[in-house]
Amino acid sequence: MIQNNKGITLMELLISIALTSIVIVFLFRLLVDLRVTYINDNFDKNNQQKRAIIIKTVETDFIENTLIGLNDNGSTNDNLKINFTYENNKSGILEVNSKSISYLDSNNNREVWKLEDEEFFYIPTCINYKMYQTDNNFYLKFSIEVNKTNSDNNYFDDLEFNYVGGKVNRENFKSSSSLGVC
Repeated sequence: MIQNNKGITLMELLISIALTSIVIVFLFRLLVDLRVTYINDNFDKNNQQKRAIIIKTVETDFIENTLIGLNDNGSTNDNLKINFTYENNKSGILEVNSKSISYLDSNNNREVWKLEDEEFFYIPTCINYKMYQTDNNFYLKFSIEVNKTNSDNNYFDDLEFNYVGGKVNRENFKSSSSLGVC
């Protein structure tokens, strides 16, 4: 029986190192991609929860206090302020700017949604609303557009508010159906 004491050649060693490094690079990229996905999912989830809280707070105030008016409260190019007037002489203020969205409810409680990636977000300073009134019911719908300006993936949805209530005086609402600096 003849034994081969040749061992491993330099070429075989280089090829095995090259193949191992390629596999390690692919595994490293996979781990980085998984981490980015995890961070984006958490970012998305947290902001969607904040968004839902703001909408719920505003709509709860609408229902508990009977909305009777909607008007601009000194909006500027950088800051949108909407004043909601309620039947019981109370009011609420929704304020939107590039860094946050906040709502001061009729009981003077403030809910704030800070945009975590604020330098990349654009929030318009004008909103349009739709108002429908029948003999017995009043329906109001408006949304605030929130966009990520430099990404294919938009992690936010618009803030959309709805109200259905009793008959109101249309004079408490601007006739143009828009608020802010348009």
